[in-house]
Amino acid sequence: MKIKNFVLNTGANEYEIDLEIGNINWENGSIGWYEYGSAKEFDYQESYVGEFEIEEIIVDGIKVVGITFDIFHDLLENNKELVKKIEETAKEEAESDKVERLLAARED
Repeated sequence: MKIKNFVLNTGANEYEIDLEIGNINWENGSIGWYEYGSAKEFDYQESYVGEFEIEEIIVDGIKVVGITFDIFHDLLENNKELVKKIEETAKEEAESDKVERLLAARED
């Protein structure tokens, strides 16, 4: 998954970077079906990004490698804004795929 123009603010500097994200592990805190008294209910919770890998970092059009990659990786690894951006991008891609499937089915 490509993330374009993500703004990383380190406090001292602000960087606009492009990322390639892979191996996204989605998690969900739902317990599913449960019974309370005589009522059966389903505990539905939204899925969220648990873990992911940063495969590529590009700053100002230059691919970051080596120790610089490690530094950016450490800054991004637990960045809540990046996790939010990954979730938003995944949702947009899923909607786009759904629309494409519906249009393809309509043409048949």
